[in-house]
Amino acid sequence: MHLAWQMVARIERYVALRYGLSIAIVVLATALLLLIRVGIGLEVANISLGYIVAVLLAAITYGLGAGVVASVAAFLAYNFFFVEPLYEFTVANRQDVTRLVLFLVVAIITSSIAARARSQAQQARHRAEVQEALYELSQMISIEVEAAAILPIIAQQIVRLLGVDGCMIVLFEGGVPGTTTAGNAGSEGTAVVTPLRIGDRTLGMVRVWERPAQIAGPEARRLLDTLARQAALAVERTRLADEATRLQIVAESDRTKSALLHSVSHDLRTPITAIKGAVSNLLDESVVWNDAAEQTLLTTIDGEVDRLNLLVRNLLDMSRIEAGVFVPPTELAMLEDVIGPVLYRLRRITADRPLTVDIPTDLPFIPMAVPHVDQIFTNLLENAVKYTPPDTPLTISARVVNDTVQVDVADAGPGVPAAERERIFDKFYRLGAPETSSGGTGLGLAICKYLVEVHGGTIWTHPRVGGGAIFSFTLPLRRPLP
Repeated sequence: MHLAWQMVARIERYVALRYGLSIAIVVLATALLLLIRVGIGLEVANISLGYIVAVLLAAITYGLGAGVVASVAAFLAYNFFFVEPLYEFTVANRQDVTRLVLFLVVAIITSSIAARARSQAQQARHRAEVQEALYELSQMISIEVEAAAILPIIAQQIVRLLGVDGCMIVLFEGGVPGTTTAGNAGSEGTAVVTPLRIGDRTLGMVRVWERPAQIAGPEARRLLDTLARQAALAVERTRLADEATRLQIVAESDRTKSALLHSVSHDLRTPITAIKGAVSNLLDESVVWNDAAEQTLLTTIDGEVDRLNLLVRNLLDMSRIEAGVFVPPTELAMLEDVIGPVLYRLRRITADRPLTVDIPTDLPFIPMAVPHVDQIFTNLLENAVKYTPPDTPLTISARVVNDTVQVDVADAGPGVPAAERERIFDKFYRLGAPETSSGGTGLGLAICKYLVEVHGGTIWTHPRVGGGAIFSFTLPLRRPLP
């Protein structure tokens, strides 16, 4: 209540100041007209025009009330200083009475016209400011994608544009912050509530607190409704964006599951069939196998088990990568100490290919996780063998480039088309149609990319001179140890 009385007193002081200034304009006009009359002489009719100008100035500057006060003050000053008898509020001539009455009427009409023009100009300026503010608001909320960021902006704009004490935006739907406030929400002023609606659904409400002695007009209510609609549209947009993201995640998950199921069902069938056939032959008592035949069957089983082990390892590694728990330890190691065991383990699949290893003897120690760099080489070599014809050469080379060691694994196969050089590092992606592409889950290169990036390096592919493809990756030399 005390705050209300303070606001009323402040408004009364403002009104008194406007009226006082309008009277001051008449006083200055009177002094100026007296000086002019003494200096050059003026007709009484011309003096009245000077007062009309003063009344216009007061009405345009301070509004209709101030214009009416200035009209009465001008009427009295005109009568007192310029109409016979001078310096008295009496009129001796009837024509002067008529002239004074007409002057008062003209002054009041003039002040009302000027005040109306002033009010219309202010309204036009206010509408332009509101439109500009609404445009800026739409631009600000269009770049935000979360209701938690959008609603405070709208609440602040409501307080600023409507001149209210405070604003509160309450949402009824879950998943979004329930209440947003701006200004002095919950003040002693009168609360006005507007719903947030989209069609037949009510998403929430906007509550504003008007300042004491402030009365919201129709234009202010329309502006509040407009801002409430913007808030509702922004909330609905974020809800739809979240729903679209959720559906996209579900669709991607379904796609990944389908691709995984297709890859696993296709790529597990071949080694399992080979193992089953070899074991069935060995268990067949009606056939006597010599040592060479048994060794061939056992070698087949051993190779297919290694193949199954690689498939399972890649699947497990990818699951760890997607779970965010695949962070390898780091140690200093020599590159040739990693390549040697890999080549020995893959000797059966590389036996029919000329293999060249070009590793400088002065290559420095590299910060690395040895088991995972081992897996990078394993996946790259198996990939090269899988997609190149027998008897074609393979080359492994390394060199220092700036602060990294660049490793190249080159083959003489058909190469990688330019349009697919980025996609081959995606999960489950394989060159060619599924029915014509080589076996594998399509995870080997994706795992290589992740392991290289965990070490702080990069991996890419480019064509080899004379045909074929080169898979290159870098390992930083100055990566700090944990």
